Amino acid sequence: MHFNPTFGIASKLVGGADCDLVIDDAIIEIKTVKDLEFSRDFNQLMGYYMLYKIGGIDGMKKRAKINRLGIYYSRYAKLYYINLYDIINPRTFPGFIKWFRDKATERHKLHL
Repeated sequence: MHFNPTFGIASKLVGGADCDLVIDDAIIEIKTVKDLEFSRDFNQLMGYYMLYKIGGIDGMKKRAKINRLGIYYSRYAKLYYINLYDIINPRTFPGFIKWFRDKATERHKLHL
């Protein structure tokens, strides 16, 4: 279990990023919201996953794998998981990660 971990050098690609929690093979975001809606939260979780693929997660072993994304709605005591292999094509996703990394490093003039 890791609380508020960052994503190595990849966190700098977006001006600093840390997720709320990593438990076992899941990145989990905690939301305290009035309405139980899953909208932009998905984008945030996918962003964390992309940063993990680029820079890893500080404090985790390199061979540890993230296979799920989770969101916990604290007011409702509900935890939802998304299996990454249900939504990501493993053949094309590495190319997308490379594109994102190249664009972000170019935009922020970083050298990763």
